[in-house]
Amino acid sequence: MLKLAIHDDLLVILSDSVATPGADTTYLATYSDRIACRDALVVGCGAGLLALRLARRGVRVRALDVNPEAVRLCQRNAVVNDVSDGVVATATDATTATNLGTFDLVISNPPQLPAAYPASGASWVQLANDGGAGGKDFIGWLCENAARLLRPAGVLLFTHFGFLEPEATAELLRRDGFEVRVEYALTKSAGILSGERLARLGTPITEYGVYIVEARRPALPQETKEWTTTGASTK
Repeated sequence: MLKLAIHDDLLVILSDSVATPGADTTYLATYSDRIACRDALVVGCGAGLLALRLARRGVRVRALDVNPEAVRLCQRNAVVNDVSDGVVATATDATTATNLGTFDLVISNPPQLPAAYPASGASWVQLANDGGAGGKDFIGWLCENAARLLRPAGVLLFTHFGFLEPEATAELLRRDGFEVRVEYALTKSAGILSGERLARLGTPITEYGVYIVEARRPALPQETKEWTTTGASTK
């Protein structure tokens, strides 16, 4: 069954077979307005809200999702919102894809719940939340591949649930030379699906904070020098 949602004048068609954008996705979409970029990679595009928001301001977007229905829905929503020229959506697993290219921005609202148990027979919507046994596998992949996917001075931008220790993730990125900021976004209540999965982590959680991690790859030495001579800070 198809449904409709409005986000800041964007019309988003939704489907029962694609995860519905939640408050964390909408917050991340709005936050992305702060990032100046020419092109972006959306990892886990879902219905396309992140891609639509970026394309509306002229960013060239490559959108990926393992769910073929999500890709079709993202493309359909791009047409509905008259940004189809700026969005290329592909059904693929980003973690195994090769030759994705490099971008000014890599953005994701990654899966961050312990994996569905049992995984066999899980729906696409359930699988969209699978972050591995401890919930952090996909975040780990994003951090490990950020330097490969970003141009110098490019930004990795993603949501991070509080119970997965966003500051620890930020510290790992800093060790790799990234300039990182972590910002509280909102608090979510644990629903039926998330509550059951979170119970496996050993601590009952009824609600949890959602944070935004913004990590900027270092600029090339000559770019840093140019910024310094003009009086602008690279921090």
